Amino acid sequence: MRGERIWVSRVVAAGPFEDRTGPFAAALLTLGWPPVVSVGGVALLRGTEARPTFLLSMVLTGVLVGALPALIRYYGEYLLPGFFESAAAIVTEPERLPGLAERYAELFARRYWVVTAVWTLLLLSVFAGSGAAFARNGIGGATDPAYWLLFALFLWGGLLTGIGFHGIVVTTLVVRKLTTDFEIDIDPYHPDRVAGLSVVGHIAIRTTLLVSVGALMIPFAAELAIGGALEALVGTAVAVYVVFIAASFLYPTWLIYRSAQTTRRARVNELRAEIERLTEAVSVDGSSDVDDVAVQLEISRLQRRHRAYLETNLYPMSTGIFTQLVGSVLLPVVTFGIQLLFETDLVG
Repeated sequence: MRGERIWVSRVVAAGPFEDRTGPFAAALLTLGWPPVVSVGGVALLRGTEARPTFLLSMVLTGVLVGALPALIRYYGEYLLPGFFESAAAIVTEPERLPGLAERYAELFARRYWVVTAVWTLLLLSVFAGSGAAFARNGIGGATDPAYWLLFALFLWGGLLTGIGFHGIVVTTLVVRKLTTDFEIDIDPYHPDRVAGLSVVGHIAIRTTLLVSVGALMIPFAAELAIGGALEALVGTAVAVYVVFIAASFLYPTWLIYRSAQTTRRARVNELRAEIERLTEAVSVDGSSDVDDVAVQLEISRLQRRHRAYLETNLYPMSTGIFTQLVGSVLLPVVTFGIQLLFETDLVG
């Protein structure tokens, strides 16, 4: 079910490293170097004038942006196609999934520019409003090479992080499509203990984890906001980001839970009706003892299945997934808290 590839994957596949290093290392080597050049150049040019916290936070941002090509490739070529392959076990018409997989692979590969354009413009607006922070760290205006190296970091980072946010949109649309156009088939005896729905929990939490690594940019954002017009927005932005991370997992999993609830109600009603029919048949039918025993055994089997449907957990949350979700939510909070402690120590 491998569909169309986003430009990041196509560029990496066309490069010289694919056959030698593997897909993810190739992504780092092919497209991970621009932020290294930007960050390294600023450090060489202004390392003695810039604050240590500015340099450290800039390096963290560079690490994130450098890793994004590999993360984008992982989502587009492994996580999303793998979801459709696994989802075949929880829908009643799995033969329709390949066409849907191709459609959403194309959506991810071609429509990323909508989110990316808006996000990149927002980041460049932040860059334009950060003159005071740059001056505080020895970086001048348009005549300073360090200024343009940072501009390149913002531009490249906007292009790639925008694709990351686009992945959240695609995951949500995929799960929504799955719950509106397909009947979800639940198995109360599935070994994952969530009726087979863990496939949705896994793509949701992995997408959430991919977005949560953006917390590495928070210290740099805080550095740029200190003493400037953007300062009042930093805390609000972190809070919104935390809510967004949580929602990126909770909304898709709630969609599948709601759909599975509908399936469970239908199955429970069917089993109840069958149990009542057989019970009435035994009471009015003068069948032999052998037939009576067979019917009673069938009633017992249906009652066990009825109870299993009622008792099974339909929310695709396991202990491991919950731990990862908590970590994803706490990462930006902890990162921002550490940054505040640094600033408090410096001011004090």
